[in-house]
Amino acid sequence: MIAPTAIIRGLGMTIGLDIIDVEGATGDEHSNINNKFIRANDLLVNSEYKFGFLHIKAIDDMGHDKTINKRVTIMERIDGYINDFMNQVRD
Repeated sequence: MIAPTAIIRGLGMTIGLDIIDVEGATGDEHSNINNKFIRANDLLVNSEYKFGFLHIKAIDDMGHDKTINKRVTIMERIDGYINDFMNQVRD
């Protein structure tokens, strides 16, 4: 599980998931989302993991703050990361 915020990490620990730290993962809009996807890809391709959970807290926060333009921008960025990630994992 890649999740920098305490509550989500705690939920992961409760159900027995390994908690993976990622450099630059802050849990806010400045989080290094690219590093999260790179690490998730590495773990799924080069280790025994067959399942992963990557949490992006910034989208949740922006929903509460009602900052629609920022939310759309970050969702578009994440969409690109997901596309790249899926192409890499499939290979």
